[in-house]
Amino acid sequence: MSAAANQHWPQPGLKTAAGTHYLLKGPKDGRIVLCIHGIGAYSACFDKLAAALVNEGYQVLQYDLDAHPPAQPSKLVLLSPAGLMNPGPIKPLRALSCMHGLIKKVLKSGQEGAWKQVFVVKKGDNFEAMMQMQRDQLHNNPHSFDAFFQSALHFPLYGIDEQASRVGKLPLSTLIMWGKQDQAVPMKPSLSRWEQHFAQSVQTEVWDKAGHGFFLEQPERAAASIIAFLKPTA
Repeated sequence: MSAAANQHWPQPGLKTAAGTHYLLKGPKDGRIVLCIHGIGAYSACFDKLAAALVNEGYQVLQYDLDAHPPAQPSKLVLLSPAGLMNPGPIKPLRALSCMHGLIKKVLKSGQEGAWKQVFVVKKGDNFEAMMQMQRDQLHNNPHSFDAFFQSALHFPLYGIDEQASRVGKLPLSTLIMWGKQDQAVPMKPSLSRWEQHFAQSVQTEVWDKAGHGFFLEQPERAAASIIAFLKPTA
């Protein structure tokens, strides 16, 4: 493997006593921004977004999921969140445990294609960098696909209305961002459902010609929107 292929591995950062990998960047007196990745990704997917936030004086915490986030935030940014999708074929496929072995083989053989679906424009530096990060993870962490598959089987992609409603009633401001051409978590009907649960204090930003990885395709634009949202209001 070339040196370029290993630029994200071994991962920089630290580990907690429980073994959770994390990175804490930025000034110690900066307001903390917590970046939590979705299934199939890991903390490095926020590197460019984190760099832009650090440049604005924020302290950024990125970590690989298996830990609990810190105390309740005052502001929340959701990037095309799952949880309120239509079940579609997902529910019956999850119930057919006898088919899980076959499904796993099919998904594993199509990893590169699945990663590409995150992008609308499948070329350029940002696209190539993210593809390489995913290859690095698969090559250097042989259990990463197993973790993804178990998440796909058990992650609450739909039906979390009660939990979303409870969070929506908390005293926090929320920004929901979505790529209009998202194929992984389609914007319709999910966005309108999230807006209903967060109706008290929600802003939405929909990006045309952008997919599930809109913040990876255009990290500078995503950072600008998030920084503007995080700034204290008068």
